[in-house]
Amino acid sequence: MEAEREDIRQSVRDKYKIKKKEPDFMMETSGQIGRKKKSPEELAAEAKGEGGGNGASALPAGLSDVTSKLGEGPSAIVSSVQEKCSLM
Repeated sequence: MEAEREDIRQSVRDKYKIKKKEPDFMMETSGQIGRKKKSPEELAAEAKGEGGGNGASALPAGLSDVTSKLGEGPSAIVSSVQEKCSLM
């Protein structure tokens, strides 16, 4: 059955002068948006380079300050609410 289908496909290609597409592995990645996938070797080298940290050290200094201030925010709100509630 597949052979019959291939014969029909080939006749259509011949009729309309269409070249048969050959599987091209580089063509598959060229259509992607973004970066190429990393090979297992690249992933292993990257894991060794990081040293298994939690990733917080990779943040820029300004972003570290912002994250620390965000952590303080909820506790400040809770304390101010508790003060207001105790006054009533």
